[in-house]
Amino acid sequence: MKPRIGIFGAGQLGAYLCQAAADLGLKTSVLAFTEDSMAIEYADFSVVADAGDRDALRQLLERSDVLTFEIEKVPLAQLELAEQIAAQGHLRIAPSAAVMRLIQNKFHQKQWLMQHGFPTAPFMDCPDGIALDGIKAELGLPFVQKTHRDGYDGQGVQVVTGADQTLWQGNAFAEQFISDRRELAILVARDTTGNIACYPVVEMEFEGAANILDVAVSPAGVSPAIAERARKLGTDIVEQLDGVGVFAIELFLTGSDEILVNEISPRVHNSGHMTLDAHITSQYEQHLRAISGMPLGDTGQIAPAVMRNILYTDALQSDSLAMGASRWSDSTHVHWYGKSDGKPMRKMGHVTATADDLEGARRFAAEAINSLYSKTGAEA
Repeated sequence: MKPRIGIFGAGQLGAYLCQAAADLGLKTSVLAFTEDSMAIEYADFSVVADAGDRDALRQLLERSDVLTFEIEKVPLAQLELAEQIAAQGHLRIAPSAAVMRLIQNKFHQKQWLMQHGFPTAPFMDCPDGIALDGIKAELGLPFVQKTHRDGYDGQGVQVVTGADQTLWQGNAFAEQFISDRRELAILVARDTTGNIACYPVVEMEFEGAANILDVAVSPAGVSPAIAERARKLGTDIVEQLDGVGVFAIELFLTGSDEILVNEISPRVHNSGHMTLDAHITSQYEQHLRAISGMPLGDTGQIAPAVMRNILYTDALQSDSLAMGASRWSDSTHVHWYGKSDGKPMRKMGHVTATADDLEGARRFAAEAINSLYSKTGAEA
């Protein structure tokens, strides 16, 4: 029998997982945190409660053979409860609770990377009372500060350039600012028996003020040798974690062609949205295949692709209310996430464009984004 899938979280990533599960004949249950969560419409069962509600988690797990996650921000007590139930032999957790605990703390994640010999930017903790000069002496200026936990979509990150900024204390760490860099990502899928499949390396471009992913380009414009080094690094990390499912490994490519690990996400990821339209197997289907014991799918790319995030504007609010995809043109699709509440810099959807080459895909994606934003006069 096919396993029942429980998903912690019910946003757009959870919704795409539920849609892919239906196509694979898998039943899904979701723990949603609000009544208007997008995945509720597509799940076979849903429970709405606070993320820390233990009774709600029990309801989810009663209907699940495999528990997986849409988000990293899972209360530690909930991970412990899931482990207790899994120890009784009626549940698998993929990725494991140990992996989730490690990765949701970015400082511990950095320590783990260093301890296992994976290249990452120099870093240091920021205990209470630390002064700018102490960090400057170790890392120079500017440097990046990140909170240990809960950073997401540009939150919990600040670039410190001088003494006029307030340092975060106690729940933050600092890392060296890599000024001459390109940002890459690779999606790595690993199944329950250790088989691995990788997607082509993606190049990411970020919105400057809020540090939110704006553009993702696939395949990245890097040499085959660099792409292979990124693939091997991502594969080695997921194998060392004994990870199961899809992982996004975010990387820096320095001006001297050194590859550094920025962050690990133990889930389907914004940088992989384009796999819905541009690859034989989407990241969502692949994640479900990996955690449910099905063979991994073909990660081949159908055509060069560019993905653009659609960020909130007042005029786009009504368009985003219904989740779904529409064909903008023969080469371009617009995907809305069905979010009923918007705020500046919130991701409300995305555009994916394909073409014979990346220049054409970039142009098609920009045309769609500019047309959408022209409703407000905002610039894409």
